[in-house]
Amino acid sequence: MCSCSKSTNTLNGNNDVSDYGLNGQIKSIETNLYNFDVVNDSIIIGQGMNHFDFDRYSFMEFNKDGFLTFEKTYESELNYYFDSSKRLSKQTEKYNNEDSPSVSYEYTYNQKDSLTKTIYKNDGFERRMVFERDENNRGIKRTDYVSDTIQMTFKVDYDKSGNIIKENTYLKKSKPSKLISRTFNEQNLILTENITEFRSYDTLNYKNIYLYNDDSKVIKIKNNFIDETDYTEVVKEYDNDGKLIEEQWIPKGSSYFVVTTQKFDKYGNTIEFSRTPNDDSESDVWISKYKFDEKENWIEKQKFKNDIPVVLVKRKIEYY
Repeated sequence: MCSCSKSTNTLNGNNDVSDYGLNGQIKSIETNLYNFDVVNDSIIIGQGMNHFDFDRYSFMEFNKDGFLTFEKTYESELNYYFDSSKRLSKQTEKYNNEDSPSVSYEYTYNQKDSLTKTIYKNDGFERRMVFERDENNRGIKRTDYVSDTIQMTFKVDYDKSGNIIKENTYLKKSKPSKLISRTFNEQNLILTENITEFRSYDTLNYKNIYLYNDDSKVIKIKNNFIDETDYTEVVKEYDNDGKLIEEQWIPKGSSYFVVTTQKFDKYGNTIEFSRTPNDDSESDVWISKYKFDEKENWIEKQKFKNDIPVVLVKRKIEYY
């Protein structure tokens, strides 16, 4: 129900360091990328790069509570400000492109440290997001305003166990845009999500169906399921400690499709990503090899495509 990618309630037991999968009391991280060159049949580190796939240049600073206070990329600079209760009170972003206006988010909380209002500002434009909560302080409604006009409305309903059984989006105040209803089993695990999207050209109806193992881990999903001939099957595998080690996406119902497979190490880092067509075309396989510091945070990643080195990612981590 919150449109900001960064958690606004800093008192929920998590912080940005843990959300990034990092360990230790981190002060800053600088990430740099370099391509690989081949000289006289030898592979050497080449020029710096701004980004490659999901990796990009960045510099991040954290406070001692583990929350981001500053972030710089090749696109923009972000600053995060906190109030006396250590809650995120404001976020600003200044783009390096002079033609792009700066943006900001301002956050307001209730006495239980839960978000009640967000104000988004962008070059004279302002959007207010107002949150309503029930007697248990659970979010039940978000209303987006531009001036005094309602632009979007989001509503959720809970069952007696606290599960969100309905999550609906409306244009303006009440025109349906996306409706989601969920069913749960006795362990409060999602069994099905029934989704209706109202598009300008059509209305889409589909569902997501979940299957679990004895440890309550998702092992199979029928994603965007329309019927048995039109959906994507997601298969997940875990190690003996219950950590995800492989995830595979298999489209169904098409004469041509590509199976996508992603493998992870014990830290959750991607170590292999592959795309395998169902015809006679060759697969593309990306391999990532890591080096770690004493805190078990990776500080170097070498990426290969079909056994050819393509990029080197280095992270310089400073600790408190």
